[in-house]
Amino acid sequence: MATASLSPASGPETRKTISAAQFSVCRFNSLQVGRGVAALGVVLFHTVSLLAHSVYRVSFPIVAPACSGVDFFFVLSGFIIMNAHRRDLGHPSKLRSFLFRRFIRIYPLYLLLSFVMVALYALHLGHFFKLSAEVIAKSFVLFPQEPGVKPLLAPGWTLCHEALFYFIFAALILWGPRVRWSLLSLIGLLTFVNCLTTLPGPYWIHSWFFSPYNFEFAAGCLANLLVSRKLWWTLFAGIGLLFASWLITARNPAPTTDAVHMTIWFGLPYFLIVLGATSFEIPKALAIPRPLLALGDATYSIYLSHFLVLSSLVSLFTRLSVPAPACLVAMPAIAVAAGYFLFAKIEHPMLVYMRSMGTIRAN
Repeated sequence: MATASLSPASGPETRKTISAAQFSVCRFNSLQVGRGVAALGVVLFHTVSLLAHSVYRVSFPIVAPACSGVDFFFVLSGFIIMNAHRRDLGHPSKLRSFLFRRFIRIYPLYLLLSFVMVALYALHLGHFFKLSAEVIAKSFVLFPQEPGVKPLLAPGWTLCHEALFYFIFAALILWGPRVRWSLLSLIGLLTFVNCLTTLPGPYWIHSWFFSPYNFEFAAGCLANLLVSRKLWWTLFAGIGLLFASWLITARNPAPTTDAVHMTIWFGLPYFLIVLGATSFEIPKALAIPRPLLALGDATYSIYLSHFLVLSSLVSLFTRLSVPAPACLVAMPAIAVAAGYFLFAKIEHPMLVYMRSMGTIRAN
């Protein structure tokens, strides 16, 4: 869930000849807005979901597809990682830097909030499922839980897929073109087979290693490779497909619980949207209001913390007999505000410090 920056290029012809070196310093403001909107969608989805399973019993099927914000994050991650590290492919000397940058981007804040969850459980604060040493260990190392078992942090399951993508990309940095294509072909083939029928072996083979979500990360990488072709029209095609997918899955929310269906219904629209939106930003980034960019910056903190905040608010508002309409407004607003505070006071300073330490060691 990294960000990228865009440096303006000069002259109309640069749109056709943007190099990998130029892309590595690109900032795509449209993606920052997309990150923020996707995060808000996930927050709203969990708000309605938690209220639906409480005494409020609210029901808004139109909100169910908002959980697809996760699919947008996967496509976005593929785009940004390819954007930032395309030149590193096949250069093993770049591996250490890549792993360090990915580690500090997702793990420290996740680790901190995981410790908070363990402390709350130990103090018997809140309503927690029974934790085992295995669940805690798998949560900390970002290894997927067995089916039906929740990780410490509700969004932790997505970080398992994110970490897997990072390790696959690390392998692409380490090896030459022939091995890279062989590896990608094997993963792609087995992932496709896994979409048709469940692969044999341990649960993590079919639910994680060859998950359909692999295709969404790959779609993001492909979008980055195609963006210099100025395929801006794909933005409107993607929005149209997203609208259709949203209406279909809102009427029948069952597909939103299945990775294959989510990849089909939402992976393609988000690929087209990311490709089209970023095509508009070559050679010059779009002018976006600062509050929207700030929301995009804080997306990771909002995403990691929102479920804990919302769960606490449901319990509190139930005791206070807060009306359901007020809950629907206050809960997502408070969760977003808390996430932004977490970003401003903890995540951002921590990132700045760790990046500075990495620079010092590199020098």
